Parts: sequence; C-alpha cells; structure tokens
Amino acid sequence: MSEKISDLVYVYFNENADQLLNQEGLKNFIRSGLNILNKEWNKIDKWRINKFLYIVRVLHKKSFECLMNLKNKSKICELINLIYFQEVF
Repeated sequence: MSEKISDLVYVYFNENADQLLNQEGLKNFIRSGLNILNKEWNKIDKWRINKFLYIVRVLHKKSFECLMNLKNKSKICELINLIYFQEVF
C-alpha cells in the first residue's frame, strides 16, 4: 500500500518523468504528505512504527527519483527544500 500511495507522485510528471506537468500539485502532494506524517508521529505505537517509517522512506525515494529526472532541477529543488523546511522544522 505504501508503494501505491507513493506512486501518486508520478501523476504530476509526464510519462518519461522528465517534465513536471503540475508544479503546484506536486508541491501540495508533498506538503500534505509531510504534514500528515508530522501530525501522526506522536500517535504511532511500537507495533506500527516500521510501517510508518517505511512509507516515509518510500515517499521520499519516489519524490527524489522524479526530481532527479527533471531538466530544471535548481528551481524544483529550491521549492522542495522550502517545503521540507516549512513542514518538518
């Protein structure tokens, strides 16, 4: 299920994942995911921690895989950096 949720990041890219189709959508998807994970972190019990951390790893991996294929990396990386800074810290 974590893989399916994190695969939604590809909705915002073309089929080769080298062009971002909807920058605002990607920004909102990543921001929402981080926001939800941040809210739920304190409620995680010891039996679900591995599943929780797995979805965090997979979501980050898929997001960065897509970003690595973009042609205009600097602008997108600045945007993602800002999102991580706002949501995590």
